[in-house]
Amino acid sequence: KIIRNSIIQNFQRRYRSDFDIACLLSGGLDSSIIVAIAKKIFGIDLSCFSIKANNPIYDESERIELLKKEFKLKHKYVSITKKDNINFMEQFVKETYSPLNSISYLVYSQLNAEIKRKKFRVLLSGLGGDELFGGYYTHQLNFLHNFKNNQYLFTKNHNLWEKHTKPLVKSEVLSDYN
Repeated sequence: KIIRNSIIQNFQRRYRSDFDIACLLSGGLDSSIIVAIAKKIFGIDLSCFSIKANNPIYDESERIELLKKEFKLKHKYVSITKKDNINFMEQFVKETYSPLNSISYLVYSQLNAEIKRKKFRVLLSGLGGDELFGGYYTHQLNFLHNFKNNQYLFTKNHNLWEKHTKPLVKSEVLSDYN
């Protein structure tokens, strides 16, 4: 109840806009919460944007489709090709003088570019929500790695990871601590 009320109070301040509101929709917990609160509590009709993943490990379209149906969302998938990625990366590095830290930055940048082309000025995203609710699998592996010199703590935390997290990991690489 505390988290729910805090989220609603924070969103109430951020949903005020004279412009149409866009929202990134991944199908995950964070963006699903944003969409649900916007529609159910505030009656706001968001325009949602998602990446159309070609890799089944990262494909969240099943959950996105359920959300679209449940909340009658205006929604657009943005497709990205390998050629687009190379051209976009070159332009990104040229403009920012900075490398991309991960593929997530590339995807996020391309989504934002599409939303900007559609003339949206307000964009909601769940960035940071995953970290609040446990982080990414790579974060959890790094957490385990911190205990490599303490056999007791490593074994205790590794056993918890094996039981609760590993069964959810789709990636072969991320499901193998070694």
